[in-house]
Amino acid sequence: MTIQLFATPVSATSRQRWGTGAAACGINDHVLGAIAYSCCSVYWAAITMRQVQVYPPNPHWGEDFAAEAAQIALALGDNVVQVHHIGSTAIPNIHAKPVIDLLVEVNDIHQVDSRNAKLIALGYEVMGEFGLPGRRYFHKDNAEGYRTHHVHTYQAGSFEIVRHLAFRDFMIAHPDCAQQYSDLKRALAAQYPEDIDGYMDGKDHFVKAMEQRALQWRGRA
Repeated sequence: MTIQLFATPVSATSRQRWGTGAAACGINDHVLGAIAYSCCSVYWAAITMRQVQVYPPNPHWGEDFAAEAAQIALALGDNVVQVHHIGSTAIPNIHAKPVIDLLVEVNDIHQVDSRNAKLIALGYEVMGEFGLPGRRYFHKDNAEGYRTHHVHTYQAGSFEIVRHLAFRDFMIAHPDCAQQYSDLKRALAAQYPEDIDGYMDGKDHFVKAMEQRALQWRGRA
């Protein structure tokens, strides 16, 4: 098992995450809206109103990743192949939300479920696939309720691993594109200071375009 110190943001909005599961269950948009409002209104409001702030590059982000990756690897055991640093905090010299994204490659994705208690003990909430088939997703907040970590777990060989790492490596190799991304995020954070979906939707076109370029650059498109 190795830990790699390097990334891509996932641009799916909360609506897309809900919609994936709802479609699988035959739930239409009207029913989905009623469920979201009546059953999960507090959670939905918390996501929608979460303050959007991006911060200047922080040299400690890499250290934070390394420390957390070691704990994650220990919690998931011999199933772990490699732990990668992804997301904006893995791209040098750009502004980012101060959230560490970890991409964990495992030999068997189903074995991850038996380790949920270990992740809970580290402060993570278990989210299952959370709208992306084949993934196991966990997130963690600090004592003040601010998000600090995301863990995206995939089975080795998944194209999602290729996609995330291609975006990260392309951005590192093309600092001009990375700076465009940084500028866009700063502008969107100012435009949508309390609307995480607006912020994510605003990034979506740029991220998808860069991701396609990254896959072509990597020779995987």
